[in-house]
Amino acid sequence: MSNKAKIPWRVVEIWPIADEYCLHLKFADGWQGEIDLSDLILGPEPGVFAELADPQKFAAVYVNDGVPTWPNGQRIDPEAAWQEVSSRDDNDLKNAIYEIAEGMHRCGILSDEDFWEFNNPSESKHDKIAIHYN
Repeated sequence: MSNKAKIPWRVVEIWPIADEYCLHLKFADGWQGEIDLSDLILGPEPGVFAELADPQKFAAVYVNDGVPTWPNGQRIDPEAAWQEVSSRDDNDLKNAIYEIAEGMHRCGILSDEDFWEFNNPSESKHDKIAIHYN
């Protein structure tokens, strides 16, 4: 296993919510959640982030070596994002649900497909499950 895989705050998946200037991030350690970048992008001094006020440009974000990155080089510190997401109280319930689902998967109660869908918020089944626990 490489050292990169052991770093908990590495971003492994990202989903932009362009009209709100938010990113839904999934980290290497299983934490996931949203960070709001609207103040950074729309604030009085956005600097290099000013061009991301265009929702299409904001939506072009991708993961580069564990870091949220845009095509013109703007980057968000993944460790700071992880600290923000992992310190929220609402994540206690979400992570407890994840641990229950993981245990169900290990015991064979939850299929590989269902477990994968549960862990990918872009999938409709996860959205249905999340509605019941939010």
